[in-house]
Amino acid sequence: MTLFLGIDGGGSKTEALIAAEDGRIYGWQKTGPSNPLFMPPAKALENVVAAVEGAMTAQTAIMKQAITQACICIPGFEKQFSKESLVRSLGVGIEQISMMGDERSTLLAALGGKAGIVIAAGTGSFAIGRDEQNNIKSAGGWGPILGDEGSGYDMGRQALRAIVTQHENNAPTTALTEAVCSLWGIDRVQDIRLYLNSHTNFQQTISALAPLVLECAQKGDSTAKTIIRRAGYSLADLSYTVIKQLTMPDGPVKIAVSGGIRNFGDLITDPIRNRFKEEYQIEVNLCEPEFPTVIGALLLAMEKVALFPGEKALITLKENYERITGVEHGISR
Repeated sequence: MTLFLGIDGGGSKTEALIAAEDGRIYGWQKTGPSNPLFMPPAKALENVVAAVEGAMTAQTAIMKQAITQACICIPGFEKQFSKESLVRSLGVGIEQISMMGDERSTLLAALGGKAGIVIAAGTGSFAIGRDEQNNIKSAGGWGPILGDEGSGYDMGRQALRAIVTQHENNAPTTALTEAVCSLWGIDRVQDIRLYLNSHTNFQQTISALAPLVLECAQKGDSTAKTIIRRAGYSLADLSYTVIKQLTMPDGPVKIAVSGGIRNFGDLITDPIRNRFKEEYQIEVNLCEPEFPTVIGALLLAMEKVALFPGEKALITLKENYERITGVEHGISR
């Protein structure tokens, strides 16, 4: 039996997936965030180890040596941790571990190796694309200080700025004000600064406000709608930076929308589509990723030994993942 381990992590969660080439899954687990760039590295590693140990069933624990390759796709992990430390923590051989950011796993999972663009927006954001000549270009991924435009963090930050601006100008409050104060258990806008200063992982704290922005927008709040529309424009601009560096096929450009931003539905996809049409005169075909990003990490592990599952195995892998996790990942709409 030959098994592979894929690990995908970021600012909100970590997933570990153990599977065979034929698509059978032998273990899966999800834990907390693991991006060591924006949280204590020891805690990031702890969440990765917990995900792997949780994925290890009694059967796979016995067969740990059957894991041929393990691929860890987490931003900043390669620079923060040595392979030797991961061998001690994960219990797999040093020659079996590869580490990288999440760009390649996101691209492979979203498009299945075909040409197109991926907008990946969750806690952070980036865009990456591949053309038919197998050229790969990316943009974004610079973190909350220099970038992350259109991300959950960006929307949360804009919500806080809107709340503060309206407070300082004695303007009518947005629905966001009550929603944020309720979530954080504070009574006054002035307490926002104290609340943020008491949380070390400011990126995750602010990103967690994105669902509130969505909720307020769905209830008709104009400020929340504007924030989401601007995020859509920013993501379109980010992906256009990638498109103009590639030779894309004729016709509408295929763009897979990946990450938590997918939960915003038409509120985010309509601005993306409109921005391309009005600003860049480009028609786009927005679609869902073909696979979740942890499967992309798993496929990269398989590529290390020159394996890539056939179509039947990929379908089996996807169906098994959806059955185990209870989450459906649709293909193109």
